Amino acid sequence: MSITNLYSIFIDPFLQDIRTYISKFSGMKRGDKVLDVCCGTGDQVFYYG
Repeated sequence: MSITNLYSIFIDPFLQDIRTYISKFSGMKRGDKVLDVCCGTGDQVFYYG
């Protein structure tokens, strides 16, 4: 099992609520553009869709 698999299993569930909150707090709407500047896994970008 790789580190990325372990991260997905153990860390992602704890971050799900935070990611949802951040996307709502940002005030972004469908069609807005997002720039991922490589500060992590990139999973946050999927919460803006």
